[in-house]
Amino acid sequence: MFIFIVSVAAIFIAGCAAFFSIKGLMVLFAGSAFAVAIMASSLELGKLVAASFLHRNWKTSSFFLKTYLTLAVGVLMFITSLGIFGFLTNAYQLHKGTADGIQAEQAAIEKQQAILSAEIEANTARIDSLITIRKEQEGRVNAAGNYKAPREQAYQAIAAANEELKAKELRQIELRDKLTSTELKKTEISRELSTKTDIGSFKFIADSLGVDIDTAVRYFILSLVLVFDPLAISLVLALNQLIELRELKKRNKASSPTLTELRETSNASAISETPLGAAVATSSEIGEEEASVETEEEVLKKQQRKLIPENNSIVRKT
Repeated sequence: MFIFIVSVAAIFIAGCAAFFSIKGLMVLFAGSAFAVAIMASSLELGKLVAASFLHRNWKTSSFFLKTYLTLAVGVLMFITSLGIFGFLTNAYQLHKGTADGIQAEQAAIEKQQAILSAEIEANTARIDSLITIRKEQEGRVNAAGNYKAPREQAYQAIAAANEELKAKELRQIELRDKLTSTELKKTEISRELSTKTDIGSFKFIADSLGVDIDTAVRYFILSLVLVFDPLAISLVLALNQLIELRELKKRNKASSPTLTELRETSNASAISETPLGAAVATSSEIGEEEASVETEEEVLKKQQRKLIPENNSIVRKT
């Protein structure tokens, strides 16, 4: 069962690594994607077979064959890792392009909000100033008394201040409405950024590490690449080792004597070592010596201890 689990894990991880690598190479060589897929698939299969061959025949293979196959497996692992890196990078860039467009729109809205806020502040200051001017002109009217000219000038100033104040207040209402509208739009864009792209978690990681989001994603992809294909090759080698151990146990089991054989061997040796006259012993003599004679089980255990090392030595010679 454990060999089956290891074989499934090795095949699944190796298949995933091959799939992502082939997809990445197809994106890189989009002009001949189908041909590249066939070539990469054959190389992936050859890599696994070569790794298994090296594990099983390392001692019996020639130096040139071992060197070339080891180099080939290493280069193919590097190519597979590059293909996986290309596939993941391309997938990230697709989301990153969408995110960049949304963030650009968000930046434009923030800039518009800054302009509206500055105009609102300026209008607020002007409204305060106009209110102050109107109060001053009203004071001039009261101070003018019966003088007609100063009163008329004050009234004109008050009318002009009221007119401008009314326009500024209307503009202030318009600006506040625009600012509220842009704030709602900014909220919608933020929601769209979190739903249409999958880089929110990377943004949090980037902020925690103090780096930009591209650097954080690059580190994450490199971490995946460094363990993906090497883990697949390691599991393939582990599977070969488990199969070899199982075959060795089967050979040892087939060559080791059974309990029936041990009993037959024990009985034959006991008969050959017993004198002919001892077979004619009376029942009374057998009863007296029964306490000192070893039981059949003890004899079998002794014979098994004698025969098992001999059989193991025969297996080793074989």
